[in-house]
Amino acid sequence: MTAYPTLFQPLLRRVVAETPDAVLVGFHSVLSDGEIQWERFERHRSPAIAAVAATPEAEVFRWFSMDNLIWRQQPLDAERTLVQALDHRYGMPGVSSLGFWGIRAVVDPAGRLVGPVETFQTPRDASGAAWQDLWVRIVGTGPADRTVRAN
Repeated sequence: MTAYPTLFQPLLRRVVAETPDAVLVGFHSVLSDGEIQWERFERHRSPAIAAVAATPEAEVFRWFSMDNLIWRQQPLDAERTLVQALDHRYGMPGVSSLGFWGIRAVVDPAGRLVGPVETFQTPRDASGAAWQDLWVRIVGTGPADRTVRAN
């Protein structure tokens, strides 16, 4: 389990717990006594993931992320699977809670890459609701959550 400061939010920590089967992500504010609400992201293993993981691009990304990766796959159609690896050290609540960036490639049923391995970024939610959710996570919601504790 590792706690990372979130970008531009020194009071909010992003806590990542790794198990053999999943990566759990939660957020904790030093201003709040609230329990961490965990999101669970299952680890995937497959020949398609193995094909992308064996590429030079994946080797570089594994080095860059200090092996803090989670591999995911999603069928695109009957003939192709999208494989992604995300650096799970950094992220914010919402659509990017698992990570801000990664690599991806499309693989055919025989385990061959259909195109190049490319980098991608997860879109960030800049809506008013997302900012409000972030504020509540930082300062809490009730009177007990707003008490600043001395350590």
